[in-house]
Amino acid sequence: MTDLRLFIDNEERETIPLESATFMVVKNGDMGAICCRDRLRYLKLDEKHVISQGYIETIKQLAERYSPYLYQIWPEQICICIDEAWEPSEKANPNSSWKIDIQKAPLWLRLITNFEYMIKMRQHWIDKWSEAQLNAAIMSQLLRINPKDGNIYKYTEDFHSRLVATFGLGYLEPNTVIPNLLGEEEIKLHAFKIASGQISMDEVMANQDEGDEGDDEEDGEY
Repeated sequence: MTDLRLFIDNEERETIPLESATFMVVKNGDMGAICCRDRLRYLKLDEKHVISQGYIETIKQLAERYSPYLYQIWPEQICICIDEAWEPSEKANPNSSWKIDIQKAPLWLRLITNFEYMIKMRQHWIDKWSEAQLNAAIMSQLLRINPKDGNIYKYTEDFHSRLVATFGLGYLEPNTVIPNLLGEEEIKLHAFKIASGQISMDEVMANQDEGDEGDDEEDGEY
């Protein structure tokens, strides 16, 4: 069991036993709520929906590897909401049969946790996807974030055609074999634009190393 120790003015005032190792701390600040989410892994919202940050590492890896496509995306601003109870139904509206979606986080959640975006998933589909399909599903939603203003692109036929051109027809249908975005080889997203002037972190570090080497060299002829 984990204990949460409460300090006020550097003096310990209270020890709170926690039944779970996953939690977040929210306190009132001058400009609103201040939230620490370092230990948040699971948060039950209602009987069907949970926030599960178990896939946040996948988002971080995608954002790092494909930074030229996902520039201005901060994984820490994204939460993942999973519907654990949804099952397909013949009577359901076809528009409600989506497999994954992204939206701005509800206002109350933004104010308390500072999450800006919510990726909505359904456990029914997660259980049927391969690792490659899960990575592609998450990537398909990250690509909808407009890097200029942070708004979310609508899921249009044109956007869908770009995803199909990248991953193949039926890429989220069970048992479909597709390339793994986080496999050994980086996948080229041919249908999506690379940010103008963007360079990878490897290039940044290489340039920094070159600069450090130059500083260590003795003065020579100009």
